Amino acid sequence: MSASPDLYGVLGVARKATADEIKRAYRARAREFHPDRNPGDAEAEARFKQVTVAYEILSDPVRRAQYDRFGRVLSGRGAGAEGDLGEVFDRLFREVFGANPFRRDGTSRGDDLRYTVTVTLEEAARGVEKEISYRRKEACPRCAGSGASTALGQTLCPACGGSGEDRASGRLLRRGRCGRCRGSGYLPSAPCAPCAGRGLVDADLSLKVKVPAGVDTGQQLQVRGKGNRGRGADNREAGDLLVVVNVREHAFFKRHGLDVHCELPLTFAEAAAGADLEVPTLDGPTTIRIPPGTQPAAVFTLRGRGLPPLRGGRRGDLHVRAVLEVPSVLPPEAMALLRDLAPHLAGGGEARRRWREALEGGG
Repeated sequence: MSASPDLYGVLGVARKATADEIKRAYRARAREFHPDRNPGDAEAEARFKQVTVAYEILSDPVRRAQYDRFGRVLSGRGAGAEGDLGEVFDRLFREVFGANPFRRDGTSRGDDLRYTVTVTLEEAARGVEKEISYRRKEACPRCAGSGASTALGQTLCPACGGSGEDRASGRLLRRGRCGRCRGSGYLPSAPCAPCAGRGLVDADLSLKVKVPAGVDTGQQLQVRGKGNRGRGADNREAGDLLVVVNVREHAFFKRHGLDVHCELPLTFAEAAAGADLEVPTLDGPTTIRIPPGTQPAAVFTLRGRGLPPLRGGRRGDLHVRAVLEVPSVLPPEAMALLRDLAPHLAGGGEARRRWREALEGGG
């Protein structure tokens, strides 16, 4: 059993980090290592998968408590799951690090696969169906997954006696895959030519995945039985496909949980005199009323125009922040008009009053 990485070190946080600190650290590293920003960089892709797994564990209070106590996640269902210690560690590596558990009849469950799907913020708001294509291990059609020439069959592996396991004794009982038969428990008397005796071949697969409304970066969708096929003559249980969602950063909107924030540029005339302005939302444009005398940084909240929760309930809100835009260049005629208006425009604000009081007080 290979040593697993320190999950806190993967995210770059202290062991006493709060849930918010863990979430912020994950988002920063997910952006840094995301395949969209590192095309063709296998190391960055591996780091992205690693930080995603670390976040999945440390963001779950039960799993985090198990990891803090034992250095491992004992089970996705909690520490009370049945089975001997070796079986518990098998589940750990299947659920967290993708290792392959073994069956006593010589066959093995297929590995889980991970696939990252990227959606826009608008797609995350309404839900979307995405078609994905990936490569997985399938049973060799020539030998039906046995790895042996059908005419000559198989023999029991002498190294493991057909169990598929390589056991090492010590203070803890540990189990691993038999290196000679790769966990199948059998050796082909004569290897199948198309799969070179492995029983599995690479195959391309396409399928449609429903991404639910309200999904956020790092959340995972499980498609059962669409991972690698297991090795064995009966080619039994396949692994799962774990689809990790990445919500692409938006050029205009910023997401904070279920709420969405954006900035609305205002001219001086619009802020001073008021205006009806069209603003974008995740559901399409809408019109809001800007009252006369709107100050810079004023926030207008549109209730229910944010993102929906995954499991139903009230949608988040859209918060529109006013930003005053001052032109850097004006024609002479406009400058003259502004100078004429200046006496009528000055002195009406609270900030101006405090400024004058400070001048009169000498500080």
